[in-house]
Amino acid sequence: QAGAPLDLYRQPANLFVSGFIGSTKMHFLPARAVRMQGAELVVAFAGNAEIALPVASAVAPGTPLTLGLRPEHFHVGASGGPVLRGEVVVAELLGGESYLHVRTGDATIVIKTDGTVAPQRGDIIEAAMPAAFAHLFDADGRRVGGTAAPTIAALH
Repeated sequence: QAGAPLDLYRQPANLFVSGFIGSTKMHFLPARAVRMQGAELVVAFAGNAEIALPVASAVAPGTPLTLGLRPEHFHVGASGGPVLRGEVVVAELLGGESYLHVRTGDATIVIKTDGTVAPQRGDIIEAAMPAAFAHLFDADGRRVGGTAAPTIAALH
């Protein structure tokens, strides 16, 4: 894939590009198609969490997929998207920002948040993931869904 760095970050064409662009790296969680809901596909991941994402064409229920989520797009203690619940296994409290390593189901994900969030090891936290920032990939690693990440101006 070729393009401007922010375009690649916001709309990676495949798993390779999405894992290559960004720091910290995008998380890849196993997921499966649940049902079509109009032009959106409802996807199950991390146990029983679900997210609805736009797709270009129908995907059969049960199809294995990969859900891509970036650490900086989670919001600890917030709502407004699917909520992941998990145990903090490592908390890197760095002052202006914190990196929380959270075990949710069979996966451990890193959540990047501001320094005012300071849970400790063993705490159970919830973090919302706005659907606008999720990426969906098929078994061959090609992007099949997700929305273009909003611009910074759209978030304020």
